[in-house]
Amino acid sequence: MGSPLLKIILQTGRLFAISPAIEETNLQTQISKLYSLSIFTTLTAILIFSVSTKVYNIKLGILHLIVTHLNQLIIHAFTFLVMIVLNVWKRNLWLDFLKTISKQEVQHGKKVRYYFGFFLVQGLYWVQALYYGYVRITTLKNWYFVLTLALFLYEQYLPYYFAAFLYVVIRMFLKRYQEFNKVLLAMGNKNAISLQFVKSLEREIVVLKKTVDNFSDMFGWPVVFMVISTTVSILYTIELMYYPEEDEFTNNNPVRSAWSITYVATKVIYTINLLLMCDYVVQEGKRTVLLTYDLRWRLRNTSNQDRQELYEFTKVVSKNVPIFTAAGLFELGRPMVFQVAGIVFTYSIILIQFH
Repeated sequence: MGSPLLKIILQTGRLFAISPAIEETNLQTQISKLYSLSIFTTLTAILIFSVSTKVYNIKLGILHLIVTHLNQLIIHAFTFLVMIVLNVWKRNLWLDFLKTISKQEVQHGKKVRYYFGFFLVQGLYWVQALYYGYVRITTLKNWYFVLTLALFLYEQYLPYYFAAFLYVVIRMFLKRYQEFNKVLLAMGNKNAISLQFVKSLEREIVVLKKTVDNFSDMFGWPVVFMVISTTVSILYTIELMYYPEEDEFTNNNPVRSAWSITYVATKVIYTINLLLMCDYVVQEGKRTVLLTYDLRWRLRNTSNQDRQELYEFTKVVSKNVPIFTAAGLFELGRPMVFQVAGIVFTYSIILIQFH
């Protein structure tokens, strides 16, 4: 799960117009920006066509229509965020961030497992998506619907892909903090320190904290939109349980049911996993602070210079605990999982009352 896998993920992202390569020339950058703009313009045109030509069943009710349109709006807003804001307007920040994390990478084993996991998850999506599309087109026999279906499958995949990229990056942060903690434990067990090594470790911790902050600035809002999209998808699925759509394809169709359940379950899993991974990194960062205090206590009988250096080291580490936020407005982590659960529970009660 290192640079080779990250390069593969980024190359896949370039194909879908939502990420740069780790290294690219100015000409490649300009071409990629034009590619992203053209893809997003095409997707927007298809979305407008889809909404303007769709006929809604009045039996579905106002709640269903609101959730349906909200789901489309959120997914398209996410597409705009990652395709235009990040990949066009903030592309230079993208490239700087990729260079930084490539330096922060920790090499470790079991790479085959991560390669297999990435390709398995992406492959499963497209196998079920293409089969779902084939069955839907052949059932409805409405070929102009192909454009709308392509938009749906394309935009639904983007959060799926982005979750894989974010998971790799956050796990790199986690591994780095775990390495710091192993080093601090080893220093404490030896009851000896190298001031030069402590200074070097201090710089690395500060740089890693800045990298986490840059991650939050760039990807905090995409994560929030992924959480919102997952929440709305759950609400939409619950809505269909009480008020199923009545058309030739969706009425009692096992393919539609299997797609909905599998896709929503996958979104729930990767969303919870991302939020928990953010929380794990924060906990490892806090553990780093505790280990620095423990190191100071273990080496309390060293020279005055060593004690002073450890004191300064502890202050720096305490001020650089990692925190994942959405543009600094609120934290990403375990509490958001419970907030989503609360929203779903409340909405279910409302539906039961209406039903």
